[in-house]
Amino acid sequence: MKKITCAFFFLWITCLSAAQTVPSIPDTWGTWGLGYIKNNNSLNIYTGYNIQGFHMYVSWDMLEPTKGNFKWDELDQQFELLASRNLWIGLQVLVGPNCPAWIYNQTPQVFTTGGQDDGPYPYYLDQQYKDRYFFLLRELGKHLNALPANIKRYFMYWQISEGSTGDGEPYKGDVVDQKYAIDYYVWDDYKKAAWDSANVYRADSWYRLQFNTGNFGENLQYANARFPRDQQKNGTLSHWYAFDGEILYYVRQYKDFLRLPFSLRTRGEVQDNFNKDWWMEAPVKNAFALACSALSGGLDMMNIAGGYINATLDSRPTDFFTKYAGLRFAAQSNKGFIALRDVPDFSDTIRFPQEEYGRVIPASSENQFLNRIEKIENNPKDSSMFKYWQKMKAVVQYLNPARVQKITDEFKDAGALYNEDGDDLHNDFGVNMVNNYSMFITQIKPDETSIGGWRVGPDTSMYGRYCRLFKIERNVGEMLFRFNENFAKAGVGITVTITYFDKGNGKWSINGSNKRAIITNKGTNQWVSKSLSVNNYVPNTQREGADFALQYEDGDNTPFALIEVETSEQALANE
Repeated sequence: MKKITCAFFFLWITCLSAAQTVPSIPDTWGTWGLGYIKNNNSLNIYTGYNIQGFHMYVSWDMLEPTKGNFKWDELDQQFELLASRNLWIGLQVLVGPNCPAWIYNQTPQVFTTGGQDDGPYPYYLDQQYKDRYFFLLRELGKHLNALPANIKRYFMYWQISEGSTGDGEPYKGDVVDQKYAIDYYVWDDYKKAAWDSANVYRADSWYRLQFNTGNFGENLQYANARFPRDQQKNGTLSHWYAFDGEILYYVRQYKDFLRLPFSLRTRGEVQDNFNKDWWMEAPVKNAFALACSALSGGLDMMNIAGGYINATLDSRPTDFFTKYAGLRFAAQSNKGFIALRDVPDFSDTIRFPQEEYGRVIPASSENQFLNRIEKIENNPKDSSMFKYWQKMKAVVQYLNPARVQKITDEFKDAGALYNEDGDDLHNDFGVNMVNNYSMFITQIKPDETSIGGWRVGPDTSMYGRYCRLFKIERNVGEMLFRFNENFAKAGVGITVTITYFDKGNGKWSINGSNKRAIITNKGTNQWVSKSLSVNNYVPNTQREGADFALQYEDGDNTPFALIEVETSEQALANE
């Protein structure tokens, strides 16, 4: 993938400046920095972190301190600093509460209560404000188009901000003076007008625009149709690793990508949760689970700042993210992973039949639920993607408490916990959930062959937030795995690395390519990794057409957290 990406960049940069020598270009996708650049020391916090780029915040009041007088020097100096560090550049100009003070000479101030920032905000629909805001977009577009070649080669995207920071809403909290409240759909039209304007002002297409299409996909279909080459912010994937509606959220990332290397890529910021008590209880476990979820969901750039770094104090989760970020096609990848995880899904009527566990929606709430669904379906203004999220949330709202209780009780003895407080560490259930986190590896019949484990091993370990153990019947247990089509060709070299909890006297084996290796645990009660290699991969040698299998041999049941696979065209040593 790295070679392919660099080849695209070579062609791209050659078109920009054929006469210039192109320096080495860093890999694109992975962990990025985030924030304001205040001075040359602003990047020091990332020492020891392998960041690929930096998403920079710039306030409107810095660019236009007095009306009509733009100051680009400081912005350009920040561009130069990032380019000198061989880092990709993403730009976000913060407007709204970050607008210049002179805006309020003509535009009403708006104040709020109950949010993170009470204001002042500008009244966005004021014509004077709109004129100045769209003028800013035009002037910034002109400046970006005129950047020198040494900056252009690192400048990847410009994220359009419309209201409160980079979020989708105009204000934080409730507006005090209701005459300045803005209808959801009026605001939606305002945002789309901003996107269209920035696209017009981008006279050249050498960089990408980036849009916040909404955590629930409110404008995802609009952006994909109108701006198919551009990028999107997907905050949920960088905030949470266990959230209702995972299945469609993950699927929505995997589109029919165009040949251009930057099309339809996504970023998200790790924010807020790392200050919560539940995160601090096991920060590295949480960070690793977040990285696995983000990768499985298709996030390309994960932005971290000093708060995350100071709260986690471990670069391994972000290094893991960078290792796999941006890989979308099995045929173009030489590595994949599966992080084993069981999340019982309250809405899953196959695993939890309604005849046994109770209806998903109780009869007492059925009419209310159906009325809510009908209202969602009949709204002509919302996209089908947004309607899906609203319907999924309606299932959560009207979920049968008796069914929830019966399902959670079934897993209580195994250590599963349930809460509705937004505490990812202590909640192992949900609605419309993904089981294993994975890229290019699938577990066959996971619920029939394995059982879940949660919070296994010391909190200081990176592994163990989720895991799976053998479902042992008559002293037989087996987990089966298959590679995605085109991932590994017959005859290639292959290395499988298994991370397991070294518990008791457990004995297990890995089987594949007509070979078998037996591992006996040493009882250290630590998460350890074992790598095994073959130099002539043979597909489909296991039961159910699996490419490889873990088998229980004897002793204590062993928890498994992660399986990584790398392929090589060349023969591998240590067969």
